[in-house]
Amino acid sequence: MNWFEKHLNWTWIFGLLAFYLFQVVVGFGYGYVNSSSVANMTQTELDTLGYGIWLLAIIAVYVPITAWVLRKKGRSLAWILLSGFFFLPLWIGNKRQSIVTQGTSAQGNFCYNCGTRLNAGMTFCPNCGRKLA
Repeated sequence: MNWFEKHLNWTWIFGLLAFYLFQVVVGFGYGYVNSSSVANMTQTELDTLGYGIWLLAIIAVYVPITAWVLRKKGRSLAWILLSGFFFLPLWIGNKRQSIVTQGTSAQGNFCYNCGTRLNAGMTFCPNCGRKLA
């Protein structure tokens, strides 16, 4: 019996770290190799690329490591589905921030919280009341 089999909980934690490291390495690797095409991408295309890398990391790293740990613990592989709920609040929070961001475009400024169009010099959003940076 090796260290990973003796310490299954730590093995799973290291698997999560490998999951995030995989995303970083693949993301930076793709950006380095295709730097000219990444520079010309819209925010939507970058988000789609990010979700693709995230899905690849789940399939290549997270699911196999989690499945191995669950088998060693004698648990059903259905626990993989339940373990995803741990990440759901993080994903929803990040998704909400990436949907509407404050910024300048050809149409003007928009509230990063609700997406309402803003006039120059406003300190609070007239729709949601959020303080603007």
